Order: sequence, then C-alpha cells, then structure tokens
Amino acid sequence: MKHTWQHSPGSKQHWLYKGSSIGASRIFGMIYEVNPTAFTVYRDLRATTTVNPYHREFMAQMSTLEEAKDLLLTLINSRMGETS
Repeated sequence: MKHTWQHSPGSKQHWLYKGSSIGASRIFGMIYEVNPTAFTVYRDLRATTTVNPYHREFMAQMSTLEEAKDLLLTLINSRMGETS
C-alpha cells in the first residue's frame, strides 16, 4: 500500500496518509515536532473507534524525524497485517 507524507512549510506537524492523493485519503497518523530533538508520534484512531472520530493515540517520542516516521510506518503496517 502506498503512503504519503504531508508537511506544510513552517508547520510542526507531519501527516501520514493512505494512498497518493491527500485530498481523498485517510489519515493514519501524525508526528509533532516538539523541538529539534524530540518528535512525538500519534496514531489516528478514526478507523478503530466511533466514540471520538478525531482521537489520536500517543505512541512514543523519538529523537529524530526519520526515527519517528519509521516507527509510525511500522505501527501502521503491523496493524494492517492484523486486519487483513
């Protein structure tokens, strides 16, 4: 499955989407840059709950953006394996 990262210039948020078209894609998670050496990883729970459709679950804090992206992709891919 293809994943797309979106980051707007000046924003501290890095969004992970399903597919290659962001406008019509589902959000899988978000990474927030706390500071240059701290990136928090959140998994989006919209697909797993209807109680709060905008809920994100904190997963971890990593020291680099690349580590944070790798972790989020690993978490998403492991969840996809559980549901297929």
